[in-house]
Amino acid sequence: MPRTTPWFGAALCLSLSCAGPEGLLQGPQFQGTAFIDPDLTRVETVWIHRGVMPFGGGNDNILIHTGKAAEYLRDGVLEEILMHEAVHTSLDPVHAVADAWLAAQDADGGFVSDYAREHPHREDVAESFGPFFALRHRRERISRGMAETIQATMPNRIEYFDRLDLDMHPVR
Repeated sequence: MPRTTPWFGAALCLSLSCAGPEGLLQGPQFQGTAFIDPDLTRVETVWIHRGVMPFGGGNDNILIHTGKAAEYLRDGVLEEILMHEAVHTSLDPVHAVADAWLAAQDADGGFVSDYAREHPHREDVAESFGPFFALRHRRERISRGMAETIQATMPNRIEYFDRLDLDMHPVR
């Protein structure tokens, strides 16, 4: 159930509650990509606050600041940011320090972003999942060159995510 600070009001909270976790990312701007949590078990709360602070994820929560949401939407990265934060909640607790993940990270020898390279144990799963998702589930949205870069940069991480056999419904 989404939670807001008392002064924010219940309208947005109610709209998200009615949509449920699968509806959180649905709408024309997301073109059917409703990813929040692969098995919808770890995201317990969505905190919604006023302000222009970055989003956050982890500890079974996703933190949204409405002013930053407008900025992310304007810049065309809202879906990516929500996915990134959801991965912190959904996958990080089990996979960020898993031996197989760390082996894949080591075997790849590089990182998909500077942020992941600077914070490999905290950000690599979340930073790597978006490119994996684009490669496997939204290939038409990335260029051939981008797909080749993703495959060359993180082949072992891609294989790791593939082996998880995540239920990405309704995305195919």
